Amino acid sequence: MKRRGKPSQATKAAQAERNEALQEEARLKEIEDRRLAKFKQRAEYEFLEMREEFKLITPERVLARIQRIAVNPQERTTDRLQAETLLGKYLKLFTDKVEHSGKDGDAIKFSIDMGDEVEESAIDITPVPLKLVKPRGDSDS
Repeated sequence: MKRRGKPSQATKAAQAERNEALQEEARLKEIEDRRLAKFKQRAEYEFLEMREEFKLITPERVLARIQRIAVNPQERTTDRLQAETLLGKYLKLFTDKVEHSGKDGDAIKFSIDMGDEVEESAIDITPVPLKLVKPRGDSDS
């Protein structure tokens, strides 16, 4: 059976406590929203700043920086060596040899599964020496 009439002191206190909690929650939400807005604004500014900096990065500037590192005796030896390696790669002083052959230099073997049939093949891609042929009409005599 419900009592009708004035709310009790305990009910008023509980209601006041709930109101305070809701106000505190709203205040904290407002602070969080402001912080998030500042963070987003700062992030956007930094992004735009980075975009401007990237516009300044050119191959020439990168190479110049690498060259400065390579010749600066105050840089760490590992940094200087890395810079020299990068410069050598850029100037194509080092080439990586890539072999396209199968095991032990044999032709590359592959198989094609076509359901019940299996076809095995090998591709020989070893280089063939070219023979120089004199154009017609040229004579040594």
